Amino acid sequence: MQQRKLEGLLSIVLGSLGLILWLLPIAGIGVSILGLTLGIIAYGSYNKYLGISGIMINVIVLLLIIIRSGLVALLT
Repeated sequence: MQQRKLEGLLSIVLGSLGLILWLLPIAGIGVSILGLTLGIIAYGSYNKYLGISGIMINVIVLLLIIIRSGLVALLT
């Protein structure tokens, strides 16, 4: 159980780091995908709230990265 809690916390931390790195798409995508994976793993444990929080943060970061990349490609 402690391992799943750690994975949920890491997912949230990586999602927060992804919010900072969303301006650098390559770094942000890597961090966000890793955080999303950890969130999905943590979701299968007893403490689902950390997993859900991590999944939501990382999905939002991925969407921001996709929108930003699309806008940059469109405007250049």
